[in-house]
Amino acid sequence: SLIFFSMSTSSSTSSVRYAYMTISIAGDPPSPILLELRTDVVPQTCKNFLSICSARSRTLRRQPSTEPTYKGIDFHRIKPGFVVQGGDYENFDGSGGRCHSSVASSFGSKHFHDENFTLKHDGPGVLSMANSGPNTNGSQFFITLQAVPHLDGKHVVFGRVVRGMEVIEQMEKVETDDRDRPELLQRVVVIDCGVGKGPYKSSEDNSSVQMIGKRKMESLERRSKRRRKHKKCKKDEHRRKRKRHDYSSSSSVSSSDSFDKSLSCERLASDNGSRKKESFDRRSKRSRKHKKCK
Repeated sequence: SLIFFSMSTSSSTSSVRYAYMTISIAGDPPSPILLELRTDVVPQTCKNFLSICSARSRTLRRQPSTEPTYKGIDFHRIKPGFVVQGGDYENFDGSGGRCHSSVASSFGSKHFHDENFTLKHDGPGVLSMANSGPNTNGSQFFITLQAVPHLDGKHVVFGRVVRGMEVIEQMEKVETDDRDRPELLQRVVVIDCGVGKGPYKSSEDNSSVQMIGKRKMESLERRSKRRRKHKKCKKDEHRRKRKRHDYSSSSSVSSSDSFDKSLSCERLASDNGSRKKESFDRRSKRSRKHKKCK
């Protein structure tokens, strides 16, 4: 499996930074892990780790290097129930590993002093500096697999695993020899390392996009609801106005209709009278003609 560490400064505070690495466990595909670095408590120790973690000059070939970088190194010591240890970019076996020149105790020195012992080895996933005695910090580090309080005051703790502890647990299960070194086919190798949250950044961006999309949908639904309510109010107002107009129109029409009706009745009565008179005249004329003929 591959492990991922990253380092980045928070936008709101500089007290916490992050580091990522991709680490292959026995040739398995990559799996992510994220470390939180306490720059507010041990800034020099975090600076050393960040500087080495951000260097990318080495290839993945198993070659010793004087250039401080974690890319291509092994986790050379894995002791179940205790720690997993790595960081020797010079010899890959725990016998080397200078500190970064930016934090060296003096010009040309390969070590820097113990900064403080404020943070404790209080559980699994604690990130701490490996050393060979007081004030001999270099590039090597270890991650605890459980609480190891007997290391407090001897090793400088500078961070913690915040995501991907299951990958560290997978590292604990690899086969090792009598010196706690992984077997050749069980090597645990750093494939890549760098600054930032690495593979976790995209997932956070996606969640942010999803949250923004959710908020936009909620806002759109609220606006749509307001528009529907506004349209309904306008429709009701228009209906009331139309009802009032229809009522006033019906009143005026009814009065005019009664007037028209009376006129129609008068016309009908006069027409009926004139028709009756014409019919009476025709009958009278026929009767006079009939009498004359007789």
